[in-house]
Amino acid sequence: MFKHITALVLVFFVLTGCASPLASQPTPQPATSVQTTPDLPVLRIAYCPTMSEEIASLMAIDPALQPMPFPNAASAIQALHGGQVDLIVIGRNVHAHESPQELAIIQLRAGYTLITERQRVVSQADLAGITVHTALPANTASSLLPAGTRLITHPNLEDAINAGLASAVLLGWDQVEPWHQLLIPLDAQGNKVASFRIPFLVYQAARAAELVNLLDAIQP
Repeated sequence: MFKHITALVLVFFVLTGCASPLASQPTPQPATSVQTTPDLPVLRIAYCPTMSEEIASLMAIDPALQPMPFPNAASAIQALHGGQVDLIVIGRNVHAHESPQELAIIQLRAGYTLITERQRVVSQADLAGITVHTALPANTASSLLPAGTRLITHPNLEDAINAGLASAVLLGWDQVEPWHQLLIPLDAQGNKVASFRIPFLVYQAARAAELVNLLDAIQP
């Protein structure tokens, strides 16, 4: 009688589908293709030593940037003209002899610098012994210069340049003309003082369309 009951139970499960191992298997689904994002084209960006922090900010905006350090702005500009890099970020504007007519130049933020009658360097310690002329507000100028620097303010930039070019003139980077010569303060280790440098993004003007994503991100 036990065998008969067992047989009836098996028949019941077969009829309800519960005993079939095939019934518990999920229905196969058609394979779906995985969508992948193509790699972004690498943009080689040269930078000079004072622009290390700026490079980090730009890379956060565009991960396609491949940073390439250069010893100074002049060598970075040469690499740009030679096609070794796609764009550069340097701590000064492009000089007249560096073919600025072929280049697009974007000043990324405001800042101040010093000019004089011929380009030269000065130690930050010795800067306090130089008379500085400016048309900037006295409190702004004083905050940029070493304590004890003799500061002479003028009503306008033209007067400051006429009176002070033989010594030093403090002005905004947006007021620097291609013919101006920089007075470059150096720290105790011989490095250019970053507070007198600001980032300029420079690229070949003919390649603007290739850089549109980055340019749109950094420009208001």
